Amino acid sequence: MFSPDSSIRKHLKEIKRTLDSCGAGEAALVEPGALGRASGEEVHLLVRMAGDRSLLDIIPAEEELARLLERPVFIIPEQTLHPDQARRLRESARSI
Repeated sequence: MFSPDSSIRKHLKEIKRTLDSCGAGEAALVEPGALGRASGEEVHLLVRMAGDRSLLDIIPAEEELARLLERPVFIIPEQTLHPDQARRLRESARSI
């Protein structure tokens, strides 16, 4: 079974570099249950994007992280969520 924590720890430096390159600041690992999903092999990262960046900036980062972690990766910018949903996810997520 895939353990996102061990994979994240192993590649933390590369993950942070990739997130920085797409304008993502603070990042947190979201538990699948917080998204209404069963535990699986996907990695969900909640991020705060720089104001001058768009959703198009995260696509290459998702692809690069998916190759690195050998799992699907979804970057969720907080700004795209309803404030209540963003707060709920942030409360259940773990900073990386």
